[in-house]
Amino acid sequence: MPDYTQLTTTQAKSASKALMKEAVQPSPSSLISMFEIDLSDILEDNQFIFSKTTDNENERILRFHNSQPYLTQRKSIIWRGDQYYPAPFKMSGFESTMQGTLPKPKMGLAVNDSSVNALAILKSKIRVLDDFVGAKVTRYKTFAKFLDFENFAGGEAPQGFAPDTKAEFPREIYYIERKSTENKFVIEFELASRLDVEGVRVPRRIIMSERCPWSYRGEGCCYEYKDRLTTVHGDKTVADTFKALPKATEIGIEMKNLLAMSEESFVDKADWKPNIGYSKGDFIYIEKDLVKYYFIAKGNIPKGIKPPNEKYWIADECTKDVRGCRLRYKNSALPFGGFPSAEKQRAV
Repeated sequence: MPDYTQLTTTQAKSASKALMKEAVQPSPSSLISMFEIDLSDILEDNQFIFSKTTDNENERILRFHNSQPYLTQRKSIIWRGDQYYPAPFKMSGFESTMQGTLPKPKMGLAVNDSSVNALAILKSKIRVLDDFVGAKVTRYKTFAKFLDFENFAGGEAPQGFAPDTKAEFPREIYYIERKSTENKFVIEFELASRLDVEGVRVPRRIIMSERCPWSYRGEGCCYEYKDRLTTVHGDKTVADTFKALPKATEIGIEMKNLLAMSEESFVDKADWKPNIGYSKGDFIYIEKDLVKYYFIAKGNIPKGIKPPNEKYWIADECTKDVRGCRLRYKNSALPFGGFPSAEKQRAV
């Protein structure tokens, strides 16, 4: 596939003229907005988001659009040979200011349409891949008249349309800094500009000041109940006084306060079983991709009601900042994976 980021001066001028000419028309064609989430930097070499059938980058990139009339018709858009799936999304905060600060945009994506394969994949992978923190987000804009021939019936562009794969507005590139919202209807991300992350990388990680990249209870986090039940002192194995109980919600509200009961009253019921009923304070886990996701019962729960049913269960989650670590480790050394000093040094 051609590299569209490397246009010659003549090609760039031609594309700019085509865009300007269309923009000043009395009735220009629809403005098409698309974005892609590139997971290449957070996937291992042998990981792919789709079933791998070819050796190309598309196996690591999710693409969406929210442009009419294609969105209402639930039709994908083909742009430069790549397929962008229909998905209502809202992007805000892209405005530049004269204050010398870079925008911190947000991207909200409606995810309740299970018929769109890419949305289903996004929902299934977001926790496994640590909320996509560090993934590259690219925003593309062009006019409908410049879309690929494949978007038009019979491959024939309507009168006045002139497909041009080089005609695009300057693309905007950001990185996912954190997931700010997730429910069954929408997932929202906060983005950071390329200059914010400064392109500073260690293997498989982007340096961020206030956001922990570790998967909660996964590799790097160290907060895991099962592995802390016993500890070795010399030649003796004794019970560990530290138990990684379900601690708090994603926004930092402690379980003991939500349930109005002491942590000593929480009861470990191991993995969730459909043939068992549960009582208030019982906690269980569901294991997926070697990570245990813990939930605690709000009250008496009949058999067969599986987490994350929010009516019956509270999910044990981390705020992904220093506050989340302190809730769990108190005054002990924190395994926080962010770099708080990075922001301070940049501000000097």
